[in-house]
Amino acid sequence: GKSSTERTILLMKLRLFFEGTAPHFLELKRRFFWVFACFLICFCISFYYAEFIFRWLTEPLMLALSKHHLPQEIVYTRLTEAFSVYTKMAFFVGLFLVVPIIEWHLWKFLSPGLTAKEKHLCLMLLWGAPLLFFSGAAFCRLYLLERLFDFFVQFSDYSHGKQILFPMVTMDDFLGLTFKMIFCSGVCLQLPLV
Repeated sequence: GKSSTERTILLMKLRLFFEGTAPHFLELKRRFFWVFACFLICFCISFYYAEFIFRWLTEPLMLALSKHHLPQEIVYTRLTEAFSVYTKMAFFVGLFLVVPIIEWHLWKFLSPGLTAKEKHLCLMLLWGAPLLFFSGAAFCRLYLLERLFDFFVQFSDYSHGKQILFPMVTMDDFLGLTFKMIFCSGVCLQLPLV
C-alpha cells in the first residue's frame, strides 16, 4: 500500500544522503585520526619534558617567594599529586601545541565548500583567534603571573617583626591557578574578533 511506498521512498532518500555524505565522513574521520595522532605525540613529548615545563611555569612564583624572603618550594600533599599534575600539564601543553595542526585540518576540510568571501572570513578566524590566544597566554606567563603571585605572597609578610602567615603552595593548586590565568588571558584577547 501507500505506507510501504512511502517507506521505500524514505529509505531511498536516506541511502542517497548517506552515499553523498559518506566520503565527507571518511575524510573527517581520517583528519581526526591525524589530529589525534599528533596530539598523542605532543602529549608524550610534553610529558617527557614535564619537569622542565613545570619549572618554567613556576619561575614567576619563585621570584615572588624570593622577593618576600620565603622558601622557594612547592609541595605535594598526596602521593599521586606530582604524577597527576605532570599528566594534566602534559595534556594541556599537548593540546596547546596541536592547535595549528587542528586548524590546518579544519581548513583543508572546510575550504572546498566555501565561497571566496567565506574563505577570507574563515581564514581570519582560524589564524587570528589562536594568534590572539597565544599572545594573551604569553602576556600572562611573561608579565601577569609574576605580579599576581607577588600580590598573593605579600600576605605572608612579617607583622610586628614576626611572620604569622606562611604560604604552602601545592603543585595542584599552583597548576590550576596558572592554567586558569593563562586561559582567561588568552580568551580576553579574543575580544577584537567579536
